Amino acid sequence: LDEDKMPRVSLFSIDSAKGGEELPSSYRSDQVSENGVSVSYRLSDLQRDFTTIVSKRVGVDLCLNVYKKYERMMKYVVKFLGDKECRLITNSDMKRIVADMKAKYQNSTFANLWVIVKSFITYGINNNRIPNDNLFATIKVVKKTKKVEYLTMEELDRIRNTTYSTPSLQRIADFAILEASLGLAYCDLVSIKREDIKEYNGIRYIQKQRAKTGVEYIT
Repeated sequence: LDEDKMPRVSLFSIDSAKGGEELPSSYRSDQVSENGVSVSYRLSDLQRDFTTIVSKRVGVDLCLNVYKKYERMMKYVVKFLGDKECRLITNSDMKRIVADMKAKYQNSTFANLWVIVKSFITYGINNNRIPNDNLFATIKVVKKTKKVEYLTMEELDRIRNTTYSTPSLQRIADFAILEASLGLAYCDLVSIKREDIKEYNGIRYIQKQRAKTGVEYIT
């Protein structure tokens, strides 16, 4: 295969939270097999390229847990659409994905995961891999506002002053008080280590990253 005769493509600009990345110059507009026959660009190829971009954000503005969600949802799209050629993806495909996801997930979970799926497909559109043919037309995802109920001071005192019959119940009560006092989720509390507890001028505080979002907090 003559390298000089292979079709090259210009670098595609990719919008990201960090100001943009670029595809490696070794990428081609289409993959080329060893015998020189052009092979269509499929969803699995898009998954590979998008993973390269997203993986660079881990530890910067993306935590590992969210990155794993990206991986999981990309695999889902590729499998659900049968690793379809990107140029053949339509609005009908998007509607089928939405219907399938709505049947599997509660509304809030679906809304969060749909953001990931949409960013994956939008990446393909922005890089001229998927036709920008009103792909998301008529697809509206509304995330319902959750009603948040708060414990009263009387309820917290009741939890604090109750005598529990087993150590496990006492542990649950202790965590409930800590969650309310520190404003932390259970997953954040159980991940706290001794080195996360700092001290300044005789005042102790916790400095760590949120388990789900990776955002640093101090409490």
